[in-house]
Amino acid sequence: MIARKAGPVAVPLLAAMLLAAAPAAAQEQPSATAKASRWWAGAGGGYLASRSDCSNCEGERSYNDGGALLFQGGLRASERVLVGGEVFTFGRSDSGVDVRDTFLLAIVQARPFTRHGFFLKGGYGMAIVKDTFVADGARVTSRTWGMGLMYGAGWVFGEGHRVSVAPFGAQYVTTVGDIVAQAGTAENVVGNGWFAGAVVMFR
Repeated sequence: MIARKAGPVAVPLLAAMLLAAAPAAAQEQPSATAKASRWWAGAGGGYLASRSDCSNCEGERSYNDGGALLFQGGLRASERVLVGGEVFTFGRSDSGVDVRDTFLLAIVQARPFTRHGFFLKGGYGMAIVKDTFVADGARVTSRTWGMGLMYGAGWVFGEGHRVSVAPFGAQYVTTVGDIVAQAGTAENVVGNGWFAGAVVMFR
């Protein structure tokens, strides 16, 4: 997570999704079809504050913030446990340099209590850091692959309905080893992102 900031599109998109899904989650009654469904999917977004560091970096750490988007889906192992995958992405563009981080994670989401919407969520997989910049008059794109990790918690409103809303907070961590840039090589790059947002879930 080197300096990055997503555009403002994530915030209005998330607001529109929540406004569209909230009436359905509040009014629709659970049905036998919904309870029998083994598949689930979701999409959402929110706000992310990030910090990056490396073992040979000097001076102040790099802090940034902005919007992020995520898409997820999978199977219901039970009424309280979801398993599947998630794509989480955020980025920034500044002074001709475009940076984007994308997480591809296997995730588990579990509700410890039957009668409450509180859930815990965790994921593990890979992170892809993509940099596009101009060097010697040519536009160059580099990709660095590394480990991606996520853990967090939230609350499901409308559990058991076809449409539900799940606000949550999470920390996204990436380690991508060394990154070679024009100014030199950043060694053992580690990024941390703190996310707050929501997902509209369908079943």
